[in-house]
Amino acid sequence: MNTQNQSIINEIINIKDSLPKKQRQLCDYILKNYQSMGLITVKELSDNAKVGVSTIMRTVNALGYNHFNDLRKDLYDESVPTNSKWTLKNSFSEISNEGENVSTLVQVSKESINLLGKSLDSTLLESFETAIDLISHASHVNVLGSRPYKAMALYFEQLLGEFYSKIRQLSHDTEVLCDRILQFEEDEVLLVFAFEPYTNRIIEAVKLAHELGIK
Repeated sequence: MNTQNQSIINEIINIKDSLPKKQRQLCDYILKNYQSMGLITVKELSDNAKVGVSTIMRTVNALGYNHFNDLRKDLYDESVPTNSKWTLKNSFSEISNEGENVSTLVQVSKESINLLGKSLDSTLLESFETAIDLISHASHVNVLGSRPYKAMALYFEQLLGEFYSKIRQLSHDTEVLCDRILQFEEDEVLLVFAFEPYTNRIIEAVKLAHELGIK
């Protein structure tokens, strides 16, 4: 396992130029996609990065790890802020257990209905109307979704695109996300689909938009 004080991302940046061509290719892929590396297998990484499994293992060793899972864990830890990980861990302990005789699907369905009922209050209704007003008056709607919520962002784009042409999808290439946000006009809006644990990139994007006065 990597024992250096610097982050694994910085270490990959520092070491990749000294590696053989295929290992550099793998490092470039990891740097662009490290936020989605939490559940990926060696085989999936091999297919996605278009390198052999042996290249992956040599790169893992070059970064100071004995096992791919250790590298994957550090990449995940770096992409998720500590306070968000605590929230996720804490949420698991709050799930009630109704006994082995109750289907997991039934428990999840009941909890979903319960949460929907709790969330439908005056604050949500007011916030919803505010969001609709911002979207309808924006010169452009910029849509961003992280990890599994990327699908929601893409679906929203498709639905809204049927009658509203001024919509941009930011979920495809988050590597240049901040550059894209810096080009926003003041009357544009940023619509984010995400849920805890939030990635650092999502948090940085929202903070930057807020600092620029983007709703």
